Amino acid sequence: MLDGIVLLKKPKHITSFGCIKKLRQVLNVKKIGHTGTLDIDAQGLLVCLVGSACKRQNFLMNSEKEYIAELVIGIATNTEDITGEILDSDNTYIDKFKFENVIKDFLGTYMQTPPMFSSKKINGRKLLEYAKKGIFIERKPTNVEIKSIEILDEYEREIVDNKKYQCFKIKVLCGKGTYIRTLCKDIGEKLGVNSVMGELIRTRTSGFSIDDAFTIVEIKEKICKNDFSFIKNCLFLDKPQVVTFGKFETLHLGHIKLIKRVVEIAKLENINSTVIIVQYNSQNNNFLSREQQLSIIKSYGINNVLSFDLNIENKNMSAKTFIDEILIRQVKAKKIIVGFDATIGKNCEFNAEDIKNYCFKKNIGCEVLNKIKLSDVLNEKELRDYKIEDMDETVSSTLVYKILKNKNYDLIEKILGRKVIRN
Repeated sequence: MLDGIVLLKKPKHITSFGCIKKLRQVLNVKKIGHTGTLDIDAQGLLVCLVGSACKRQNFLMNSEKEYIAELVIGIATNTEDITGEILDSDNTYIDKFKFENVIKDFLGTYMQTPPMFSSKKINGRKLLEYAKKGIFIERKPTNVEIKSIEILDEYEREIVDNKKYQCFKIKVLCGKGTYIRTLCKDIGEKLGVNSVMGELIRTRTSGFSIDDAFTIVEIKEKICKNDFSFIKNCLFLDKPQVVTFGKFETLHLGHIKLIKRVVEIAKLENINSTVIIVQYNSQNNNFLSREQQLSIIKSYGINNVLSFDLNIENKNMSAKTFIDEILIRQVKAKKIIVGFDATIGKNCEFNAEDIKNYCFKKNIGCEVLNKIKLSDVLNEKELRDYKIEDMDETVSSTLVYKILKNKNYDLIEKILGRKVIRN
């Protein structure tokens, strides 16, 4: 089972659905979605959600997007881009200084009318379906936000009828629901000339960059090498959380202490609680099944249980990236609870105190819990009866496995704080 985010480089001349279909075949999975369609002639970043990540689609679709677009002066089409039927064309030339001043007027919010050739639905049908039948539908303007817009280049190129047209390459950072081709048309109208969108590349969306994306061919090559590092984590939550993380292999009393503390603080703060299970390639340990882990953890009142797979990419993730990207950005951690022996990052880069110090710099609360010793669990008689030589030995999964070899189930149940099935 594969779960997570795949950053795909969509080429021109294929629909977003076509890309999803190809990716589904390559990954051999059924459930795949995305966080925003690109037109068939557009290219760039398509954020694809695989498996359970599809449940977090809404958390990712409302984010800002960045595009590099070509604005062509002197042409008008019925689709507002260069692929449509040409309605008018001329050899208009616009001074770059004038163009620069006009695009500044679009910064902030402005009312934009969705194009007829679009997937926006009215009365349950896409506007595109009406447009193809020659039916014109009255559309209400919507409020969109242009956060930044800048000129990257000015040039001429041959587009139609062997004629060269003036073009501006612009970079636009905008909010959800913005049509870049409509923006290009509206800029032309403000200038008093015809204009359409030429090339379009989406470079950022949902907090991800095209620099980190892969083509279908590149993904195939990685899979052949059994390298699934191209699948990114998708642990996005929409509300502040109190968080702890770990392997939780045996869910002994030390683990339970962490979980109980997370629930306690979450109730005091009136926010949600989250446990992140760190595991290797979605493999369960031999002591507890995935279902047993979930059942035990949730029995203490935890709101969310998430999985963090130690694939190639995650194993090499720095401690700072884990805190910044996973805990803060995705899970929205307001406070982090860790055990005294917690480590994160490649080669155990951060220990518990390092985590606490870094969280302080990021204005995130962090609490380190003390270890539980055998002497905290057993009384003096039990220590003698079980022949415990080191009463200060720490309760841990390693200790559980050691005792399990001797089939001393009474002692295991003391350390776990619950009954176990005896073989």
